[in-house]
Amino acid sequence: REPYNIKVLGAMDASLPAMTLPSFQLANLRVLVQPALITAVISYMVTISIAQSFASKHNYVVNANQELVALGCSNIVGSFFQAYPCSGSLSRSAVCSVSGAHTQVHGF
Repeated sequence: REPYNIKVLGAMDASLPAMTLPSFQLANLRVLVQPALITAVISYMVTISIAQSFASKHNYVVNANQELVALGCSNIVGSFFQAYPCSGSLSRSAVCSVSGAHTQVHGF
């Protein structure tokens, strides 16, 4: 710290966020409904387009309803841990596909 003149703001908590109920205030809900719906639709469209692209490349079938339920459930559960909304990632999927990954273990 000394030779590089870096300021330390304080210690960071190394644990995961505690599970808490999301805040449900009517004023906040009115403001967030439209952006939340737009985010959900765009997230779903991106995820489905990625899935369909790789399904045609690797000869498997994508169930759009199952994808919608999976995204919805993961985002609902994530809201209890202050997580960002999840979606598909074309760049990460492409890298995994090219490298030959077949399971989710590649992320470890």
